[in-house]
Amino acid sequence: MGFGTLAFDTLQTSDSKNTGTSKTLDTSYVYNGTSRHYLHLNGSDHSVLDSFNNSSTNDDGTGLATFTVTSSFTDANYAYTASRNGSTNNSFAFTIETPSRTSTTMSVSTKLTATNTVSLGDANSFSCSIFGDLA
Repeated sequence: MGFGTLAFDTLQTSDSKNTGTSKTLDTSYVYNGTSRHYLHLNGSDHSVLDSFNNSSTNDDGTGLATFTVTSSFTDANYAYTASRNGSTNNSFAFTIETPSRTSTTMSVSTKLTATNTVSLGDANSFSCSIFGDLA
């Protein structure tokens, strides 16, 4: 059983466990669906647990954080997704703001609001991923 081969623009691998046949996938599908930035922060002290293409993070106060992407995107048409792990006592509403949505300078602010008190609060952890083309 082979582990797969990379040939030009197609990824081919064996699916012998499920169907016993080979499967192929266009590599542009894999490339275009890959995150160009991700960040996983500890919510209590804002230490970076894991990251890719992230140059800095700032703790801007309770429930507030800013992070900066290292490499520029080709344009401002990127997409992002984020999640947070709340505490045992609170659920959180979550907002991401990009005050200056440009391709060359990207500083992203996050805001967590505890829904039971409608005030800012820190979650146990925070994760964000950004998709788009790098310059």
